[in-house]
Amino acid sequence: MIKTREIRMFPDHGHRWPLWGDVLHDELCLEPSDLDLSAELILDLRALYDFWERHDTSCWTTPTATGWDTNENMRVWELAEAEAKRRLADEVAQYGITVEAR
Repeated sequence: MIKTREIRMFPDHGHRWPLWGDVLHDELCLEPSDLDLSAELILDLRALYDFWERHDTSCWTTPTATGWDTNENMRVWELAEAEAKRRLADEVAQYGITVEAR
């Protein structure tokens, strides 16, 4: 199990899991296996990242003002991300780990 006591959850290109620990414990890029997550949550986190990667425009030559290809996809993402954070927080609470609210 990890030493990090707080996980940040956000996507970033190049790291397929939106899970981040801290530099202090040299656990910056986390994976589900680091946290003993349920198979269902692992699948949902992967789908969440894949959705973000398809619809986020930050790496496009001309990104949109919102950072998303459509406002509808942005809203879908916000709801799915909030639910995933809630579930992640529930699963790691038993280890004394919290999920940073953003």
